[in-house]
Amino acid sequence: MCQIFENLMQKIIDVNIDLSKLWISKNFILDKYKGREKIMNTTYEYMDRDSIDPELICSICHLPFTDPRHTLCGETFCYECITNWIQTQNASCPICQEPLSVDVLTKASRMIRNMLNRLRIKCIVCGQADIQRGDFDDHIQKVCPTTVVFCTSADINCPWKGRRDQLKQHLDDCRFEPMRPVITQFIAENQQLKDRVNDQMNQITAQQNKIQQLEDLVNDQINQITAQQNEIQRLEDQVNQQTIETVRQQNENQQLTEQEVQLTTQINTYQRENQELKDQVNRQTIETVRQQNDSQQFKEQVTQLTAQINTYQRDNKELKDQVNQQITEIINQKYQIRELEEEVARKTKQVHTYQQDIQQLDKELKQKDVHVTYMSYKSRE
Repeated sequence: MCQIFENLMQKIIDVNIDLSKLWISKNFILDKYKGREKIMNTTYEYMDRDSIDPELICSICHLPFTDPRHTLCGETFCYECITNWIQTQNASCPICQEPLSVDVLTKASRMIRNMLNRLRIKCIVCGQADIQRGDFDDHIQKVCPTTVVFCTSADINCPWKGRRDQLKQHLDDCRFEPMRPVITQFIAENQQLKDRVNDQMNQITAQQNKIQQLEDLVNDQINQITAQQNEIQRLEDQVNQQTIETVRQQNENQQLTEQEVQLTTQINTYQRENQELKDQVNRQTIETVRQQNDSQQFKEQVTQLTAQINTYQRDNKELKDQVNQQITEIINQKYQIRELEEEVARKTKQVHTYQQDIQQLDKELKQKDVHVTYMSYKSRE
């Protein structure tokens, strides 16, 4: 059974390798065809170029727009032309020199694109004229008789390639095309067989997983049984130890009972002492509260006295300033009094001098009065 299964798997692997080669060849051929198709999209020329609207001509390549893009300044260019211009020439508009970047380019309106798609062209490959530019890709891919194409059986390794108008003749002679139904059926059967093998492999893997799970479960149960046996032995040992411990504890309990009586007596003593200590603590607490209140009052008095002292200090300072000012004024007054005394002494001296002068004048006046009197008397005689 195992040998049959291995042979079957080897055949499936060989078939998958052949199919992979066919698939790689198909992708390679399609890639080559797509590349040629992209190149051949440019194999046309415009008919009656003078009649093309100048607004549809790119000012860089001087050809009708291809994938037209608008700039922010309102100009229009081919996407490839303006991208190459920005990247290789200058990051500015070729017309107005405004700064420009690829990120700000926007697609042209549908109207412009429709006008470009309606331009009349001629296929250079086959010479067919009067084709709309928008239909040229369909012409190359489906109509153009001179386009190089691959056999429709290229996906199953047919190497032929040639002009489209020769494809029908080749299909009549192609030895791969008649084999397509057989290969297609073989691929389908191979896929079904592969799916069945995968299902069986999945079932085998699932069964192996279940077997592994069962083995793990059995091992777990064996381990649990072993652990339980060990636990039973351990419990038996514990029971024996507990029996011995019970006897020992009974003896200890007797001793503890005696100790309990003693401890009860000590506890009662301690409770009385504790009560006395509590009472003492309460008294001390009350005293502490009273002292705290007294301390608070003392602090308030100290605060008031401190405020009064500060007030007295300010008043004392003001008084000292006033006394100093008055002393200064007294000194100034003493100087003024001394000056006045000196002035009085001078005035007194002047007064004394004036008195002497007055006395002298008085004497003179008296002498004159006597003389006058005498003269009067003489005159009367």
